[in-house]
Amino acid sequence: MSIDTPSIDLDEEELKPLRLDLQQLARFKAKIERAVIREEFGECHVWTGSVSEKGYGRFYLGKKPNGRPDIRLAHRVAFEHYHQELILPGFIVDHECSHKGCVRKDHLKQVGMVENLRLAYERRPWKRRNQYSTD
Repeated sequence: MSIDTPSIDLDEEELKPLRLDLQQLARFKAKIERAVIREEFGECHVWTGSVSEKGYGRFYLGKKPNGRPDIRLAHRVAFEHYHQELILPGFIVDHECSHKGCVRKDHLKQVGMVENLRLAYERRPWKRRNQYSTD
């Protein structure tokens, strides 16, 4: 087993990807604004709703069976709904456009943690410089 392949022990309901109903989908789409953030990726679908302290969109799905609110990260909701693919434990939804607020399905892909770190390192060369350097 590789470092990117977690063992999976989920019940049948947890193995189904999220699928928004028509009302949820309408609310989700109402919180999206199209914008070009980086020319090479074209148009992003930028989340305009609530955001987490780390800058990722948050979407309210309703109440859980225990009565607590079911709030999830918007890019993960978009990935599971549009790709109809479950996000596996230990995996991350990567933004190919490097924009945390983007929920465009073509810009999102599921990768392992190690791959996500490698991609982030490759995409952000300016952050690799020593913060104390004078250049």
